[in-house]
Amino acid sequence: MDQGFLILDNQGTIISDPSKQTNLVFQVDPKGVNITDLFGLNFTEKKSFLKWVGHIYDGKIPFKDLLALTSKVITITTGKVISLDYKPIYKHSGKKIVDKVICIFKDITSEKNAQKKIEYANEKSDMILKLIETPIEFLDILDELRDLIHTFLQSPKANPYEEIFRNFHTLKARFSNFKVSQIVKRIHELEEDLFSIMNYDIKKSEEGGGDKNSKLFKPDHEHDEKYQTLVKNLEFKVYNLGETLKLFMKENRQVIEMAQSCYNSGEEFEELHIARDELLKFNDMILKKFILKNIKEPFGQYLRPIEELSKAQDKSVKVTIGESDIHLSLDRYKDFFSALHHVFRNAVDHGIEDKSERIDQNKKEEATIEIAFKRKGLLFFQVAIKDDGRGIDPLKIREIARKKENLKHLKFNKMTPEELIQIIFEPGFSSKEEATNISGRGIGMDAVKKCIKDLEGKVWVESEVGEGTLFVAELPILK
Repeated sequence: MDQGFLILDNQGTIISDPSKQTNLVFQVDPKGVNITDLFGLNFTEKKSFLKWVGHIYDGKIPFKDLLALTSKVITITTGKVISLDYKPIYKHSGKKIVDKVICIFKDITSEKNAQKKIEYANEKSDMILKLIETPIEFLDILDELRDLIHTFLQSPKANPYEEIFRNFHTLKARFSNFKVSQIVKRIHELEEDLFSIMNYDIKKSEEGGGDKNSKLFKPDHEHDEKYQTLVKNLEFKVYNLGETLKLFMKENRQVIEMAQSCYNSGEEFEELHIARDELLKFNDMILKKFILKNIKEPFGQYLRPIEELSKAQDKSVKVTIGESDIHLSLDRYKDFFSALHHVFRNAVDHGIEDKSERIDQNKKEEATIEIAFKRKGLLFFQVAIKDDGRGIDPLKIREIARKKENLKHLKFNKMTPEELIQIIFEPGFSSKEEATNISGRGIGMDAVKKCIKDLEGKVWVESEVGEGTLFVAELPILK
């Protein structure tokens, strides 16, 4: 219920009546307004978005491919941060011709603000840790930056810009080492203006017959309005950098005083190192408890093992990892991610056919494994792993299971095909008559089920013979 929606025509105009959530987020009635104006996009962004909408209605490119080419998170004119998703509404015909597009949005401002606060706290703790190690360097860069700003603002046009650029660039690297991002960002902004001035100077020199490397010819910029504007912009940004530095020193007065105390004392600073150890513990707690990661991040670790296993069996497999907006404390799922190696191993070893077998079945020689993520209500999410291999034959599963002493208790004749397939999760079950050096007998999928149950989740498999297999794990969102 915290989502809203906007229905767009082929020009990007909103044709739906406003819902309660729409009014709450945008604070205006958007009907009849172009979505690019509602979002407050600039000219370039508007042009790009409307071109994207045009491609949707044109129908030459699949909608799922176009979906990856647009922004999923934006900041609108009201200052709110919203996540975006799009769904097509097709016309009633055999062809997939788009009639309208639904833009589904959600206000994620509070989540983003909380994330920024965590990042800021983590950055500040990193800065203090670095300061304790090298307090003199910390004080030096503060003094050097203050002096550089003062010298420049005293006489902006008398300074050689190449030298100014080098000095600012060096200080940016040193402030970056201390994790002072607000100052790093300001220096980076004025570097762009310095680049513009230096490039403009070179261009004018070349137009006047001079050599860009020669010091004998320098163009006269006194009456050049464009050049004077560039210099004024640079002055303004240097002044802003000075104000940022003042604010930083005010907000971090105690930290700077601590560095000064280190500098003046000349002793071993035992108390500071005790504080450092405590800060490290705090920092570790922040990292483990509060820094959330996207669910898709850990799945890169499976790519190489899948590739190596495929090559060992002379199979060709392409793996795709879908997008996700699900963020979790991944440490809580460590055993689950470890167990998933069994799922991918089984997909390649048991599911994917040999190249010749795939060709005989009119399949592409290259098999696919697709990984997708989905929210399931407010408290759960799903991980789906799908391959286009040979699938699981429930009758063969029943035949193998009947031979296993530990599975004799199962009532095979009363089980549906779907229920028979789930036997692969039973302890001691193996779909291969002999163990190999790649897949052992009777271990793997039962371990996957156990760790998912330990997380109070559930797991199941869906399959169709000759078409492939879908593995689904549904887990609670643990934070």
